[in-house]
Amino acid sequence: MKLFLKTACIVFLTVNALYAQNFTHADSLRGTLSSFRSCYDVTFYDLNLKVTPSNQSISGSNTIHFTATQTFRKMQVDLFAGMEITRISQNGKQLNYFRDGDAVFINFEKPQISGKKYAIRIDYRGKPTIAKNPPWDGGFTWRKDRDNKDWVTVSCEGIGASLWWPNKDHLSDEPDSMKITCSVPKGLICVANGNLRHQKDFTETKEKKKKPRYGYRKRFHAIRMVCKLSY
Repeated sequence: MKLFLKTACIVFLTVNALYAQNFTHADSLRGTLSSFRSCYDVTFYDLNLKVTPSNQSISGSNTIHFTATQTFRKMQVDLFAGMEITRISQNGKQLNYFRDGDAVFINFEKPQISGKKYAIRIDYRGKPTIAKNPPWDGGFTWRKDRDNKDWVTVSCEGIGASLWWPNKDHLSDEPDSMKITCSVPKGLICVANGNLRHQKDFTETKEKKKKPRYGYRKRFHAIRMVCKLSY
């Protein structure tokens, strides 16, 4: 009997230890499908990105097209706190917002009416998190190849795409498609998902546009949208 009680006690304590996880406020903001997230359904992302290997930085904008699933005046998007937001706008008019860690809450002057389609643009910049052990550990990898040319990748399946571009970083929402415009230093190329739309050469940079032909899942896309830069 004593052996049984000891065994039962050990099992009980082990199970409690496994399930007794301490969730932080940041975890709740990231994982919860709150009313500030469920109030809209993302239909399309238009990501414009500039990659600068010389100082390990990125900059650009993402236009988020969405349909309001209920009438609201505040919504949540996600972007790591280490990335700076320079402006959020709708129809060219600046919107007010505030940060709570990696969560960004946007306030609208006019209600977003349920059933109607809208779009907001988020301009941002910064030096994204560097991966310590890619691809198992999320972040950017800035390296040189055997010819001492830039080779840049990003892995973010586990950590989330908001590591490096603003979006609704929750598995419940999968937009229909996405357009990616990436500018890189002249002589480099950007490899990404989708079909190549066109490519332009400028004095300092090379620009590539791609658009996935089919609907896509943002989480999967985050694995493959890697911005591999090479000669």
